[in-house]
Amino acid sequence: MSRTLYATLIGINAYQRNELNGCIKDVLGIDFLLRDWSSQQIDDPLHYDPLYLLAPNETDELRIEAYEKEQGVQLVHELPTFKSVSEKAFSHFKKAKKGDICLLYYSGHGSQVDAPEEFWASESDRKNETLVCLDSRTNPEARDLIDKEIAWLLWDALHDEQGNEKDVHCVLIMDCCHSGNITRGDLENDSIRYRHAPAAKNKVPLEQYLGFDNGFYDLENGKATVKIARYVHLAAARDAEKAQESNIDGGMFTSKLLNVLRAGGTNNSYRNLIQNLSVTVRNRVEQQNPVAYSRDDHDLDPHFLGDGLE
Repeated sequence: MSRTLYATLIGINAYQRNELNGCIKDVLGIDFLLRDWSSQQIDDPLHYDPLYLLAPNETDELRIEAYEKEQGVQLVHELPTFKSVSEKAFSHFKKAKKGDICLLYYSGHGSQVDAPEEFWASESDRKNETLVCLDSRTNPEARDLIDKEIAWLLWDALHDEQGNEKDVHCVLIMDCCHSGNITRGDLENDSIRYRHAPAAKNKVPLEQYLGFDNGFYDLENGKATVKIARYVHLAAARDAEKAQESNIDGGMFTSKLLNVLRAGGTNNSYRNLIQNLSVTVRNRVEQQNPVAYSRDDHDLDPHFLGDGLE
């Protein structure tokens, strides 16, 4: 019985402010890797089911067109607005059944927002990290997607209607800044950019967080905690570090990740993969250290996208 690889690929270059250059290149590189890898699974077929949320600039449109012709595919995509990211990016995984694989890849700006008081005990800087959607800072009805809301969206997608955890392998790859309390300019020089947007000015109360009405946040003595689903998270940098991109290579983290995977890194565990990446990225950017997280430590021991793949 064949399995399915559900992939949500998000790339945002065409921000109205602080535009980026390498995110669509990153997405196409990840897409090619996943397509190629899926096609190689002969004994245990793996169907590839991607969802694209893309904001390309004019140059990217030509890049996408060339990629489509080369691969003989059509990348039908929607804009990565707050609405589409919050409503579609994670719900794509709800179709996953036992043995399937879910992968979410995000390439774009990361930022922060003031945390509600209920999270101050767990956030020493009183900030929550965010993903900056295409319209987060331009649409009065939109905003950043907050890390605690991502926890809810993953929990909801990776559990069945009875609340049981699905037996699927899930991976998040985030190539953006996971910043602490440092401020970064738009440009370091002509070829290097930081994937960080200034902190959002709006303070979102806990009652407006996605998942609040579903009872996702545990409240006790005025303190809120969140549930963590089972997944592996590969991040481009630590919370207080910069994630860089260049005009030539795209995201520093993604370009090195693709190089390692193409060179046989898929046969390494997540633990070994991130150690390798930490060395290769630091050779180029001293203050950027890729990291891997998982709820259960042993989930860092399987190969990339899980054991059993060729």
